[in-house]
Amino acid sequence: ETINALNLNQQRLTQGQAQRDQEHNEYTNALAEHQQGIKALDGAIQLLTHLQSGTSFVQLKKRFERVTAELLETQKASRNGHLYSPLIQALADLASKATPETVSYTHLTLPTIYSV
Repeated sequence: ETINALNLNQQRLTQGQAQRDQEHNEYTNALAEHQQGIKALDGAIQLLTHLQSGTSFVQLKKRFERVTAELLETQKASRNGHLYSPLIQALADLASKATPETVSYTHLTLPTIYSV
């Protein structure tokens, strides 16, 4: 009976370790996705900062295209893309139709969103 109990304990330990490994992998993947999303959003915020400081859209066109591609890739690749989707869409729309007033307002509002 003791041997059966030891075998059962070993089996449960193995199952528990397998579950822990799976949960760790899921966490690691989710963390990487969130970090990629935050990096893409940081790039968009930097782009807005340049637009706010008076840099013309023509000067930032290639950077805008790169940032937009990163944002959209993040949205598609992430299982949590729905979390970033509203910000990605808003930043893409803003960058393509930016006026100094909307850029300033957004730039002032983003720290509030970031802190959530």
